[in-house]
Amino acid sequence: MKILKHTLAYLVLVSLLSPLVGTIAPVSAAPQPSYEIAKSKPRKPSGTSDYLSPSRVNILRQDLSRRIGIPPGKIRVTSVTQATWPNTCLGLPTPGEVCGQALVEGWRVVLVSGSQSWTYRTDANGQVYRLEESPAPQTGLPQAIADRVLQDAAQRTSLPLTTLRIVRAERRTWPNGCLGLSRSGEMCTQALVPGWRVVVLAGPQRLAYRTNDSGSVIRLESSPGS
Repeated sequence: MKILKHTLAYLVLVSLLSPLVGTIAPVSAAPQPSYEIAKSKPRKPSGTSDYLSPSRVNILRQDLSRRIGIPPGKIRVTSVTQATWPNTCLGLPTPGEVCGQALVEGWRVVLVSGSQSWTYRTDANGQVYRLEESPAPQTGLPQAIADRVLQDAAQRTSLPLTTLRIVRAERRTWPNGCLGLSRSGEMCTQALVPGWRVVVLAGPQRLAYRTNDSGSVIRLESSPGS
């Protein structure tokens, strides 16, 4: 009799719980996000700029003004373009200079006055800048003669050698050993001397030199060169 009571109680309990069993939902996997996780973009190196400030451009104009003797107001900026230089010397090392071997982001700035143009290289902020040397005229002037003339011009004008430029060089034949520029009381050999006439731009002035064919004799014309 006791067993029958337990059996009936069990059946009643099962009948009460069975409707609830079907309502329990199975556990599903965690839902995936419907968007992609954004990847971080590389940051621009600190200290760089998207443009070269006008104040830095004016510094370049003032530097060029000192070099060539032209007022800054007569110097125009024609282009400012981004560039990458091969080292900390901006690809323009001076003799004996040690340059850091790392790429340098910067700017190429072209300045113009009249028919002449000059190109500067700068770092990203314009704090470091260098003037590209204009190529010497293709006249065949030997480098040894060019060096001697430029060194003499630097000594006479007290200007840095790097600021001087040869703007003209042409072959000439001089009337005597003094290159046609005899000094008072000087004896000159009376024979034609082949050589060069070289014009150097030194700040606001031009210096005209005469040399013999080897450059062992150089003389400065007293009148301004042209």
